[in-house]
Amino acid sequence: MNKKYIKGYLFVFIAAVLWSLSGVLIKTVHASAIWISLIRSVVASFLLFPFFLRKKVEPVKYLIITGVLYFIFISVFTITTKIGSSAMAVAMQYSAPIYLMAYEAIKDKKIQPRKIPVFILFLIGIILCVLDGLNAASPLSILTGIIVGISFLLYSINLKNINKGSALGIVGGVNLVSVIFFLSALPFDLNPMPKGISDIMPIVFAGIFISAVSYAVYGEGLKKIPVESALIIAMAEPLLNPVWVYWATEYIPPLFTILGLLFILIGVCVSIYLPGDKTIEKEEEII
Repeated sequence: MNKKYIKGYLFVFIAAVLWSLSGVLIKTVHASAIWISLIRSVVASFLLFPFFLRKKVEPVKYLIITGVLYFIFISVFTITTKIGSSAMAVAMQYSAPIYLMAYEAIKDKKIQPRKIPVFILFLIGIILCVLDGLNAASPLSILTGIIVGISFLLYSINLKNINKGSALGIVGGVNLVSVIFFLSALPFDLNPMPKGISDIMPIVFAGIFISAVSYAVYGEGLKKIPVESALIIAMAEPLLNPVWVYWATEYIPPLFTILGLLFILIGVCVSIYLPGDKTIEKEEEII
């Protein structure tokens, strides 16, 4: 494995570690999904705006599309966490590699044998993780959970298509676009806004380290490895999420969740050690 791929894997893994904190932070805040997402994006935009101005970000088309997809992804992730559970939201986010593998199989009209065991392991893991959450889940949380996975996949593909600009500037631009949509959605939000420092500080922390730093690191990793590989390495997030939850609340995940995470971990290991295709991987422009 060359140094470029190692750096790419490392960047995506660091991003996943930061993302794994989001579930705990969101659960501790008493505010609506729109308010949480808006404040996160405003903080990230403010911090990264100088980098956005310093170096031109192109193509603008993909910047706007990525910003819209980020708005959708962050909104539905927060909603799923609020009305369902953190474990369910994170697990559904990482159904993204399954959607990508299924799309490639349909597009190419063939299934790559090397991907079958990885697909099966991920599918079993995600089903087990979601099973416990389904007991208390509503049909709406299941629907938003599916949208979480699809929107994260499309976000990752389009982010990779932005080939000019610094990693921090690109994420600043993406957050700036998303702020416009969050503001437009705010008049329709009838849920409470954050009150007091105990609600605002976790959101500001998330804005700095999750919306800004982590997505910049993830974008840098995407420049070095294929989207599918990035999505698989990012599955470190659902593995780490229960660790932070236990540390913060001493909550032990149910047996099915632990088994599901074990299957996901095995799938990640199998994916890393399986021989790759001999042809150079070219990402598809789905949007």
